[in-house]
Amino acid sequence: MEKSIISEFAMLDSHIRKQNLFNGHILVAKEDNIWYSSSFGYASIRDKLPINEDSIFELASITKTFTAYATLLLCKEYNVSLDTDISTYFESFPYEGVCIEHLLRHTSGLPDYMELFIKDWDPTRIAKNKDVLKMLSTSKPTLNFASGTNWEYSNTGYVLLAMILEKISGLTFNEVLQKTIFQPLGMQHSAVYNRRVCDAKISNYAYGYIKNPTSDIIELPDNIPGYELVYFLDGIYGDGAISSSAIDLLKWNNAVLKNELPEDVLEMMFTQSKLEDDRIIPYGIGWFLDTDSDLGTIAHHSGGWPGYMNNNVVYLEQDISIIILCNQPNDIEQVQKIQDAIELITFQRNYSFP
Repeated sequence: MEKSIISEFAMLDSHIRKQNLFNGHILVAKEDNIWYSSSFGYASIRDKLPINEDSIFELASITKTFTAYATLLLCKEYNVSLDTDISTYFESFPYEGVCIEHLLRHTSGLPDYMELFIKDWDPTRIAKNKDVLKMLSTSKPTLNFASGTNWEYSNTGYVLLAMILEKISGLTFNEVLQKTIFQPLGMQHSAVYNRRVCDAKISNYAYGYIKNPTSDIIELPDNIPGYELVYFLDGIYGDGAISSSAIDLLKWNNAVLKNELPEDVLEMMFTQSKLEDDRIIPYGIGWFLDTDSDLGTIAHHSGGWPGYMNNNVVYLEQDISIIILCNQPNDIEQVQKIQDAIELITFQRNYSFP
């Protein structure tokens, strides 16, 4: 069976290369047994640096899986209840009844900070996490709904979680993740990295490129009109800002699959959320959760940002990971079609070439 899958991957790989359909890295593995790992295109167009399995991509919202795990772990270590009102940590926080678990499960109702910053922030200044809290405290926008009564994906909540982690531990967000995840799992190519803020440059970094809509030139989004947010939101972390490689993500996934992480923490991460009216939401803590009648529970999270389109998928009952990191998503629909074909091949279902 495995030999047949590998030959199918080889044919798809050849098709992708001939048609020049993808720029990035794709990895499929059953625990440590890698069935398919292939790189396409450049990490740096300027330096003609090709991508490899250790190339480091900005993960964008895949970061949330790590922020969530670190929060659960530190709350356990420091005896902090998930029911703790977050005003405990932020005196200026303008809302009542928002607790840590609301942030973790996207049930807080907090307004989206990106919309607030696009509207009211000086785009020549790089914002930090503390500026998100200050923006909420001064402008006091209305909650989208009472906390716990509904579900809405919230970048704001995960920015605040990163700040809470720093207050609980006395460490920086990067230090927390290095101590609790990256170093214990041997994830040597993973770190919190705000490219436009950090003085140090990461080697083998896969820069995110887009097609300039006015010239059709493939370039960094930094100086393209309409993409100013990649600069002025680059100092914010927790909802994003982790950079990592495909091999490091596989180490993270396998720690989940092999139960190398605390059992009670894993159980919370992969338990669907319940609202106050008992509605069930297919989101755990840090992961979206789908159920397939044949494959069982599928935990996944994507990450999108100008220049990046990533997806990390873990089939919990099948012990299989599919990792797709793309640093030139000029055709988002095309990247999705490739991802669909990869999944269909993995589970020996009928597919067509994208």
